[in-house]
Amino acid sequence: MPDSYEDQNGLNKSDPADGKIIADNGYTNLENYLNGIVESAAEPQNPEVTLNIKNNTCYNYGEPIELKAEAKAADGRSISKVEFYKNDEMVGTAESSPYTFTLNNAEEGIAYMSARAVDSAGEATTSEIKVININYTDSVSPWLTADIGESTMDGSYSYRDGVYTVKSSGLIGPGNDFNIALGDPTTDSFSYMYQPVDENAVLSTQIASVSRLNNNCASGLMIRDELTEKSDFVMVNYEIEKGQLRYSFQIQTRRKV
Repeated sequence: MPDSYEDQNGLNKSDPADGKIIADNGYTNLENYLNGIVESAAEPQNPEVTLNIKNNTCYNYGEPIELKAEAKAADGRSISKVEFYKNDEMVGTAESSPYTFTLNNAEEGIAYMSARAVDSAGEATTSEIKVININYTDSVSPWLTADIGESTMDGSYSYRDGVYTVKSSGLIGPGNDFNIALGDPTTDSFSYMYQPVDENAVLSTQIASVSRLNNNCASGLMIRDELTEKSDFVMVNYEIEKGQLRYSFQIQTRRKV
């Protein structure tokens, strides 16, 4: 402790052990000194920023993507700029309100979008990340498509370079977390690419590759009685569980026979 502090507080600056003495407030003299030189934590003055995109918004491949952010600086400060990010790459900047940017030529796939506001003091805040989907729109004819039930994302269907792609969200089968949250545990919710059949038919598929990432997705073949969320169906599908490929067979009969 400095001699000046000890003189001011009636301590013996010649006694190196007086820092261990317990003062009237229950702290040692050294603790009281240290507490006195530590400034109280200042309230954060970072700006606020929100990216105005709904999660899981879908865009067609080649479609311009309009980005808009809301930003607010703390009292006495101003917003210097708002940066827009696609994944970890900055794709644009806006230096005045309204804070907007148009993203062009985004590649097909999933993108993670965010905005970063910087104020006049150099403090910065990054918004919550929003997921968007950029989808091919090539025809899948002669196949037909239908969104079954409700989901958090509209289905997308395309055929390109010999590959059919179906993108969606939701779950299949009774009692899953998704349809319980919707209030009816007996419904299905998914995107369906199909062809009507009224006689015996053979369905076949080939697995070209399998990702070992467990992304909670299941793919497979289904025969469905109706295009309703409570239809009977049989399905064989594969999914990744604990790093291993797993096949399953589901049959659902909801109607009384």
